[in-house]
Amino acid sequence: MQTIFVETLILGASYAALGYAAAHPGTLIVEETEGTGVEYAGNMRPSDLVDLPVTELGKQFYAFLKEHELVTEEGRLDLCGMTTAVNRYAVAHKLWILLDAAVVSVKKSDNGYVVECRTNSGLREIQARILLDTTSRRISSRGAAAVTRQWLHVLCSEAMEDPYHQLKEVNGDIITTPGFWPGEWTVSFPFSGETKLPEARLAVERQWRAAFPGGETLIDAVGFDFDEEAVDSGDEGICAWVGPHRYGNPVAAFDGGAALSVNDREGVPGHDVL
Repeated sequence: MQTIFVETLILGASYAALGYAAAHPGTLIVEETEGTGVEYAGNMRPSDLVDLPVTELGKQFYAFLKEHELVTEEGRLDLCGMTTAVNRYAVAHKLWILLDAAVVSVKKSDNGYVVECRTNSGLREIQARILLDTTSRRISSRGAAAVTRQWLHVLCSEAMEDPYHQLKEVNGDIITTPGFWPGEWTVSFPFSGETKLPEARLAVERQWRAAFPGGETLIDAVGFDFDEEAVDSGDEGICAWVGPHRYGNPVAAFDGGAALSVNDREGVPGHDVL
């Protein structure tokens, strides 16, 4: 088994992880899927309006998005376009990211942490002094996070008016968010933490048909998975956890990650995020 030694290991290629890695060269990010910015890319989570970042790295990242015409003057982000642009940013800034790496185990050691991952080239052991978890379900300590609510987001691109007016008659709990392009809307359907994905997809289809029986507005795309909101379950986690819903948009998450510092308040390296 190949062993990698790093100062800091981050679980989840979130925007906060990318910001932290940009601020701390040599940081390794391990991601179980095949992409970055996963808290928006896979589940089609909408973004809040972007404010000007605080950190210098955050400002540089914002300028990068502006240069590639991925953010409007109003502060709306082209989230689809960002899925590839953020990879170019990571390559240009030499961020160290291991994709398609499933976490098998996480353990404490005398010098920090030992994480075992399953990759396309076999098992890898990663030894790190500092460990930071930015995944939605807190995969470093499965069971230490409780999913309180799940969102299934759908995209429609030809609705010139807010589709909420029709959908609210069948589901008053939905949220609609205008997108980057004119007429583009994300419609967010809330579900309990226990709802299964196939069940949620069927519910969305039925509600959409009830709201638009003549096909006046069509769904262009549905998130591949749930957008999950989770909280501490009460069980102590093995390391610090920065969940995706701590920030309202990718720029804020990147900026927040760049500003994070990890210390050892209780003798456990990387246990506290300040």
